[in-house]
Amino acid sequence: MNPLIQALRQPLPGGRFYPLLPPLFMALVAIGLWHHPLWFDELQNWRIILDSPTLPALFSNLKYEGHPSLWYLLLWALQWISVKPAMIKLAHWAVVSAAIAVVGYLAPLARRDRVLIMASYFMLYQWALISRNYAIGMLMAFLYAWLECAHPRRRLCIYLTLGLLANCSAFGLLLSVALVGTRALRAWRATSLTTALRQEAAGLALYVALVAGFIWTVLPPADMAYAGVGGERPTFHTVDGALAVFRRLIFDRTYKFGDEYYLGKGITTAWGRWVDAVLAVAAAALFSLAPFAVLWRDRAMLSVYALTFLIVFLFCFIVYQQPEYRHVGVLWLGFVTCFWLYRHRGGAPTLLATLYCGVWALWGAYSYAGEFRHPFANSEAMAHWVGDHGLADAYWTSYPDEAGVPLSAVLGIPTYSPTCQCTLTHVVWNRRRNRLLPSQSVGGMLLPTLRQHPVAYLVAENNAEKDPDGLKRGLDEAGIHYELLQRFTGATFGNYDLFRLTAPTDGVDPEQR
Repeated sequence: MNPLIQALRQPLPGGRFYPLLPPLFMALVAIGLWHHPLWFDELQNWRIILDSPTLPALFSNLKYEGHPSLWYLLLWALQWISVKPAMIKLAHWAVVSAAIAVVGYLAPLARRDRVLIMASYFMLYQWALISRNYAIGMLMAFLYAWLECAHPRRRLCIYLTLGLLANCSAFGLLLSVALVGTRALRAWRATSLTTALRQEAAGLALYVALVAGFIWTVLPPADMAYAGVGGERPTFHTVDGALAVFRRLIFDRTYKFGDEYYLGKGITTAWGRWVDAVLAVAAAALFSLAPFAVLWRDRAMLSVYALTFLIVFLFCFIVYQQPEYRHVGVLWLGFVTCFWLYRHRGGAPTLLATLYCGVWALWGAYSYAGEFRHPFANSEAMAHWVGDHGLADAYWTSYPDEAGVPLSAVLGIPTYSPTCQCTLTHVVWNRRRNRLLPSQSVGGMLLPTLRQHPVAYLVAENNAEKDPDGLKRGLDEAGIHYELLQRFTGATFGNYDLFRLTAPTDGVDPEQR
């Protein structure tokens, strides 16, 4: 009998109504995804899929993304069903629901801990409602924990799962390295080096092959530009990068009370900011200390988590110095995986572990509610407005190039962008693009294309960083007539201005006047 079917036929712990809770969380995720508007990161992923008719084309496009392939391969298969961006939500819901089912029905944890994990910030909001490549890594980590507990002799399946985890994200790779390394050491200590090598060799070879695939996929081409900013690279050896793991949990939340960009994603009242600060400080303290205290009695699991913590810290110290919440969540995922194995190995449930999971659950409920209080992005709304007003066949320009991606992903409209001086459907993070292009210079750079298209349209981001007034000054200086058609504001990300542009009527460039 299939081991998964056998496991599902076992009596479900936690009372007669508990089996209804995982489907309830699946429904909450479905409602949140239905309400959540896709933004640039998600639409960029989908547009890459549409621009990749073959697998070689997909891997060629991924060279500029810096992400491994597993999530994109899943999306690539779905494009043959429908080209609508909603497919990315369907795929993401299926992945998150599978992760909920594995935790809810297969984890050897107390009912309260399983419920709190399913309600956590990552499973209910950050890795659930925002469709990116992190949820599939969460699913792989949970499948590994189940296999390690229920079928420890199925080594090829275990190493295959860890190899797939490595191909979800760079942070998934870091977690998989810690899990593989400590598993190999445990096998060595349990028998002998020769026996351990004989037992683990095939699985390790499979894992190494999958990691090699990760490296081959993310190996940057010669014209790759880090974060798309000229030829810049991260500054090496700065403590700030490593401390950003914790700054994301404390300082960004408590030291920026004047900003609207904070944990709740739209809860802008004074009391909401104080709640935000208290939750952030509590989460940061638990985030740093609780996992070590919980796992202290099980040195094997403590070593797994400590190694994960160290690797992530060093990675942020050396390479990636601006981690976001979606990145540092790998430490939460590492703890849940270790706690799962700790309980299977006979470890007792602890109040501290429940408190740790509880803070993340409060954070999850708080952020989930914020999704309905404040729009996450106006990207899809802007694209639909263009289509509804009969402008899908017009000639479109964009500033910066990210602003054009919603039009191409939703309506199939390519845009010309002075940021890269190219016509694009998705952003290519290469040295050709000038991410720091001043908005005031855009007008002059649009003159050549307006000679060919006397009437054109411009989609521009209208946040403060892009200096929308500078954009208008640049259009005035270039003699370009413009009319603001629509402004989209109020979202956390993806606020836009739509302009109708008309070429100078005197036929003389402003520089020649």
